[in-house]
Amino acid sequence: MGQFNTSLRTLDALHLAVASSEGLTLVTADEGLAKAAKALAVNALLLS
Repeated sequence: MGQFNTSLRTLDALHLAVASSEGLTLVTADEGLAKAAKALAVNALLLS
């Protein structure tokens, strides 16, 4: 999460950190957040 190659906001980064540390899948409708999750190897499901 300490990388600077994504445009994450603070709360988005926290959500990703929790999902990552707990082995959870993040469910989101935010394409940017889903893209960041993929870049950081966090499981994410993009709702459309």
